Amino acid sequence: MEDKAAVLKVLEESCGAFDFRKVSEALRCDREVVLAAVKRDGSALEWAGGDFCNDREVVLAAVSQDGSAVKFADKDLREDEEIVLEALKTYTHAMQFAGDLQSKKDVVLKAMRIEPTAFQHVCERLRQDREVALEAVRGNQEVLKWTFWPMRSDQEIILAGTKQNWNALKYASVDLRTDKDFLLLAARCTNDIFTLDRDLKGHSRQFREAFFSYVAVRNQTAPIVTVTLSHDFADDSDGSKASAAASNNSNNNSNSSN
Repeated sequence: MEDKAAVLKVLEESCGAFDFRKVSEALRCDREVVLAAVKRDGSALEWAGGDFCNDREVVLAAVSQDGSAVKFADKDLREDEEIVLEALKTYTHAMQFAGDLQSKKDVVLKAMRIEPTAFQHVCERLRQDREVALEAVRGNQEVLKWTFWPMRSDQEIILAGTKQNWNALKYASVDLRTDKDFLLLAARCTNDIFTLDRDLKGHSRQFREAFFSYVAVRNQTAPIVTVTLSHDFADDSDGSKASAAASNNSNNNSNSSN
């Protein structure tokens, strides 16, 4: 395609896929055409001619449409705070290409509020920073799998994860997972009606006691609670009794609420 007016019309008015590689080399070096192309499809930046990967306006327009376009930006622009934070809105791995920004705490904290899983791409020093880790876990409990071991013994950090999903406990230290008082606290703080899964099977007695205490507490105000025990506990008589007690408690509370 060599007609500039026709290309601009297609880019600005039509919908659907558009292969920027089919545009003539001369037009791929035309700033007006390139800007229109990346606004429609950020990945078009990969095929732009000239030095547009170093053009801040073009790159910002590209990552605003498709954050993964940050991969095609010039190194200096991949370390531009505004560009990286904009890219994070649609591309979870934008921090992977952010160079020195990975070690700037103020930028990293902003990044955690946009895309918590970007935690995996920040420098080791900041992944060991409690404030950064807590901010990230508050946004997404799965971030716990990238934290260093000292963080996994931090009650506030683990509670930030279990508040979203009880199974975040699988990332906690053994000391916390076998601490009855902590387990009860975690159970009472969670917003999740959860399933007990196999990842926690190694902490049977104290865990089950906390789990069923939780069920009893929750059923006083929310009778409908789904409880699924791992089959690994099926042959444990104490666990079976506890399961039966929880089931009876649930039924009794359900009847009293009707």
